[in-house]
Amino acid sequence: MGDASLPRAQADLQGEEVEERQFLSTDSLREVNVLVTGFGPFKSFGTNPSYLIASSLSHHLNPESESASAALKQLLPSSQYPICDPDPRPYKVNVHVYPPPIRVAYDVVRELIPRLVVDPENGFDYVLHIGVAAGRENYTLETIAHRDHYKLKDVDEQDGSRAEAQWKVLGLPAAVDVGWNKEDVLSRWEVLTRQREDEYEREEMEKAGWREGSGMTLVEMAQWRSQVFLGKGKRAAVKLSKDAGRYLCECIFYTSLGTRWREARDAEAVNPVAPPPSAQRNTSKEKVGKVAFLHVPGGTGKHDIARGVRVAESAILAIVGSWESGYRNPDVYGRRKSEKGEACASPSIYESKGTGDR
Repeated sequence: MGDASLPRAQADLQGEEVEERQFLSTDSLREVNVLVTGFGPFKSFGTNPSYLIASSLSHHLNPESESASAALKQLLPSSQYPICDPDPRPYKVNVHVYPPPIRVAYDVVRELIPRLVVDPENGFDYVLHIGVAAGRENYTLETIAHRDHYKLKDVDEQDGSRAEAQWKVLGLPAAVDVGWNKEDVLSRWEVLTRQREDEYEREEMEKAGWREGSGMTLVEMAQWRSQVFLGKGKRAAVKLSKDAGRYLCECIFYTSLGTRWREARDAEAVNPVAPPPSAQRNTSKEKVGKVAFLHVPGGTGKHDIARGVRVAESAILAIVGSWESGYRNPDVYGRRKSEKGEACASPSIYESKGTGDR
């Protein structure tokens, strides 16, 4: 039955192209392009919320608002600091959703994903995969992906042994960590999500007739608010995770991280002398850590998907905003001095430190 998935994988590769990019008309802004994927049905999930969320994302996202930026300056951890020089040029974020949901099959992921995340000219800067986590009520960004022990069967009743064998032949490491700064991204994500949730609640309350200065007491406001949001779910809670589940979610995450890791390794083997910092942007080395995986709860209702969209868009802006501001994962990127004397991320990546297998 596993062999039957191979023609399907080839069909995914040949017959389903990533939608053509749409650009904003403002020529003065540089383009930041983000690829987003979601999964198709599997097991008890006849409808997978990950793709419903992915396919509902805005095509274009504006960077952090002034109010969010002000909040971020107060809340960002004082222990974190940029490792690289930030890019001062203003940018716009273009979101490209891979049109069909990804089939929940190891062979499809193994064959399809490397074609999407390699570094062609004008390729994707960032990659965000979205998947569902049964039983979780919060939203989690995964921070590490592992190569081995994919024993859970996919929709074709196959395990991940073929993918594992291929990764080992390619010389990929046992675990690959994300390159973005976890603490900084989480802080930004929390601020942006809270801001989006506040905006949503205000809009819903205004639709229900609430107006600022209505004279309600705090108790009356709380009672009225509980009626307005009855059945619409809780506010989103966002977290980081070190356990992506050793199923297709972690498989696709590792495939993207590992593919870019290998690309950077091969590029470094060809040219071991690092280019100056100004020339490092938009190279395979700079793209290695710009991969993320978002686990979402299993709800598929209207309000569940709308909340998932708010959280996913906030995650994209948090990761992009952190990276473009020069923040990196200090456990992954070594430090060296640039020609100007500033600290800069070393292009000699990518050793996972003390991760082991989980």
